[in-house]
Amino acid sequence: MIIDVSTIIPAVAFVLYVSFVIFGFLQYKKDRFYWSFQLYMIFVAIWSFGSLMMHLNSHILTPIFWNRIMLIGLLSVPYALCNFIVDILELKNKSIRLFLKLSYLLLIPPLMYLNFTGSIVSDAGFTSDNIFYYELAGGSLSAYSLSYAYLILTLVLLLVASKKRSLHNFQKNLLLPLVGVVIMLVGIFMNVFPPDLGRYPIDIFAATINAVLLFYTIYKYKLINYSRLGLSIIYSTLLAIAASIIYFAIISFIKVFNSEFAPGNIFQLSFILGVATVLIIHPLRNIMAYWVDNVLIPKRHPYQTTIRNLSKRLTTIVNLHQLGKEVVENLRSGLKAEWVIFIARRLDDDQRFFLVANNNCPTERAVGQDVLFSFPKNIEQKLDVCRQENFSSVISVNPDEERLSVSDFLPVSDVMIPLVFRHQIAGYILIGYGQSNVLISEIEREALEILASQSSLSLENALSFEKLRIQGDELTMSKNKLEAIFNGIASPVCLIDIDYTIQEVNTAAVSFVGQKRERLIGSKCYRALFGRSAPPVHSVRD
Repeated sequence: MIIDVSTIIPAVAFVLYVSFVIFGFLQYKKDRFYWSFQLYMIFVAIWSFGSLMMHLNSHILTPIFWNRIMLIGLLSVPYALCNFIVDILELKNKSIRLFLKLSYLLLIPPLMYLNFTGSIVSDAGFTSDNIFYYELAGGSLSAYSLSYAYLILTLVLLLVASKKRSLHNFQKNLLLPLVGVVIMLVGIFMNVFPPDLGRYPIDIFAATINAVLLFYTIYKYKLINYSRLGLSIIYSTLLAIAASIIYFAIISFIKVFNSEFAPGNIFQLSFILGVATVLIIHPLRNIMAYWVDNVLIPKRHPYQTTIRNLSKRLTTIVNLHQLGKEVVENLRSGLKAEWVIFIARRLDDDQRFFLVANNNCPTERAVGQDVLFSFPKNIEQKLDVCRQENFSSVISVNPDEERLSVSDFLPVSDVMIPLVFRHQIAGYILIGYGQSNVLISEIEREALEILASQSSLSLENALSFEKLRIQGDELTMSKNKLEAIFNGIASPVCLIDIDYTIQEVNTAAVSFVGQKRERLIGSKCYRALFGRSAPPVHSVRD
């Protein structure tokens, strides 16, 4: 058997394609399943497997037999690829679709006849020196010309679609498939140059690049929904390829500068090390990361878990007082602080602040009463930086420094977190450790900054909903006020009817989706927001 670049390339490609096929079928009867894509992956898997066995020179049948198997996939791929491109472009032209269906019936069977009668490749095998060779027959020109014609047709369809579709994002979606088809054209063209280039599986390598580009496009723009397990296996295959290439480069570099270094077959060794990296080192890294995140850090730094869980809960809280209560209770218990208070700005005056929640802080101010601040110059400078950078930083003191005195109504504190949103301070979190000054570690600071960022967004949402509640109680809402409040909500909000049609969107939703408000209103939510062609099987409506 021969194990070198001519067998490793199709072997890795075969594993990659089989992964696509398996997890493509797992999406059957789910949203966005394309039979054309499955056929394309099956054909290139056959192509890769045939090329692997042909170049392997094993005792299982003959190279010419495996060449015939390889040509089944190679000659069928252009038709399936063209069909898949028509599907993802959602072309409704009946003539094009009828033409493709007739191609399967009228062109592939004659090509298979030419293949198995030896009219495309008349002979293939190995010389006495184990050098692969093959000889093209008279029908090869017709067979490859048909394949080329369909690849060129695919290229034309992509080019025309990219010109006709006005959306910038859609044109970006087509860029990588365009590049992939061009690479595939070059790869298949190499088959007409035996024996120098044709004996190497350059066509398989080109097809693999095309498949990777297609998969990236499919994954990034959600053309097909793959399960997490499917994505993990496909990523692992790509990692094995990348690791093998890196190992090959390292071993080759060592071999150049050390003549006594004799690792044997470099291709085999690199491939084995690449697979070992995926099967051993990569899972070991994941296990270690899981152990650090879920065992070591919670044990040595329990506040990490408290703050992480609190950050998750904050995304669902829109009641202002509930938000403040959650923050002060969890921070005091997680950080083992003496007291924590939560302060927010007044809805009717951005310069006034009031006490939202208090956990054990020795102050005469009651919840709901105003809190007046008088910041020292150095604190004021730090707050200005936070406003300018739109960042909720943690302001703290070292054990040997004077504690923070920011209000005559509050005791001195050790930590102050300004909650900044849209370059404005929406509130403050103040933490006191009692008589003992405590040094805030970098890990604690990072965790608090993450919490502060989430708290800022949640506070702004809570203030917006509080404004809605007050205005609703007074029954004096006008259309302009409703729109202002609705658009003031920091999180994307869409009003959707029972038929999944978007009736209204706020400013945050327009920014999040990246489309004009007029285009979103009236469109289906599953298409505009998630790029789906149909609603999920188990939807809210059901």
